[in-house]
Amino acid sequence: MNSIEEEMKIIEENIKRLEERSKLSWTVKDYESIDSNPPSEMLKDRDKRKVDFMADRDILAHLKGIKRELEQHFPKKDINETVESILYYYKEQLSLDIAYLEKITRLPEEFKDFDVDDFVESLKSK
Repeated sequence: MNSIEEEMKIIEENIKRLEERSKLSWTVKDYESIDSNPPSEMLKDRDKRKVDFMADRDILAHLKGIKRELEQHFPKKDINETVESILYYYKEQLSLDIAYLEKITRLPEEFKDFDVDDFVESLKSK
């Protein structure tokens, strides 16, 4: 049996691997690989990706939600480490989600020409 340290190392490696992917592409196995619980509806079909359980309107709401989080957390003046890490997280998630949804042809029309970097730059100038 693995020691706790070995198990934690494996979980940390899995987290790093999964951080490079859209969470919409995750399966139950991915959640379990980081010792996390998947959304309950995913347990019905463990091989399906999270996005497979989402209607188009849910995908659009998901993307708009991340965009809204960026708008809410973007600092107007001073920036601290915590805010910077929040911004980086949401920016990366939005970029990964858009790229993934485009790849699987599920990207909502509203986000087809959306540029995350341009959006963030526009927030900086406010």
